[in-house]
Amino acid sequence: MKEITPFKNPHFCLFIFLLVNSITFSQVGINTVDPTTVLDVNGAISLRTGGDLTLTNGNNNDIVLGATPYSFYRVTGPTAAFSIGSIYPSSAVAADGQILILENNTTQTMTLRHNAGGTNINRILCPGGQNFTLSGQYATVTLMYQTNHNRWVIIDKVDYSNPIDSITLAADFSLGATGSFSDVTGMSLTFVAKKTSVMVMLSGSGDTNTQLAAGIIDFRVVNDPSGTVIGGTHEKLTTFDNAFGVLGAAWSVSFTKPLTGLTIGNSYTIKIQALFDPILSYVGLPPALRIFPVTLSSDHHLTLSVIQ
Repeated sequence: MKEITPFKNPHFCLFIFLLVNSITFSQVGINTVDPTTVLDVNGAISLRTGGDLTLTNGNNNDIVLGATPYSFYRVTGPTAAFSIGSIYPSSAVAADGQILILENNTTQTMTLRHNAGGTNINRILCPGGQNFTLSGQYATVTLMYQTNHNRWVIIDKVDYSNPIDSITLAADFSLGATGSFSDVTGMSLTFVAKKTSVMVMLSGSGDTNTQLAAGIIDFRVVNDPSGTVIGGTHEKLTTFDNAFGVLGAAWSVSFTKPLTGLTIGNSYTIKIQALFDPILSYVGLPPALRIFPVTLSSDHHLTLSVIQ
């Protein structure tokens, strides 16, 4: 009998070629016999949770995920603001396209530092080249490792922070003719910077307790405690006597201005100051600037906001 050598048999070679070609270019179906994409899963997909990542306050670098890689980790431990500089995968270098979801299980602000801290290949690239802040307990951020950068990159996030920090005057306030700026009681706002620049907005309305021939009111927003002026308004009041005997000069003010040069994750405090200069007033009362949100709620208000 003549021996048949498989690799010299043209039919066998054709079979091997077709088999390899089918494996190389086939679509894989899970729970389906008719996949329509490279991977077609007919059913739910589960991502298992790894052990908690227990971190410390301040900077955390080269966080170890453990010998077995998982896709989801809870971050615990910090009792104050904290940051992550780099994440160490299960091997020396994470796999290209590896997905990692971090859940901030604390009540503190979590910041991902842009390309800083720890080993280079474990670092994180953040959008815009700026540190990335995640606020709110149970907020999550999704990272993907990309070997073309040799870094983790942020591809998604679920954040429960409010983009607007705001404070509104809650009690009646009156300011006499001091000739200099005075703090408006209760109008101090502290916020945590999520960006390097924010928008500061001030709006207010009120009146004076006497009828004015002329006067000036100024409002300004300053950094506390440095006293550096961010911006303000200048309002001239002119109300002349008339047949109806109006007893007060109504006014309204507003301004919007960016505040730049902030450090992400740092706290800043700003406050409102006011100045009242009645050049000439009628009625035998000491002239005063009034903001009465309680007594005259339909007409009086003062609000300071930071939008980021």
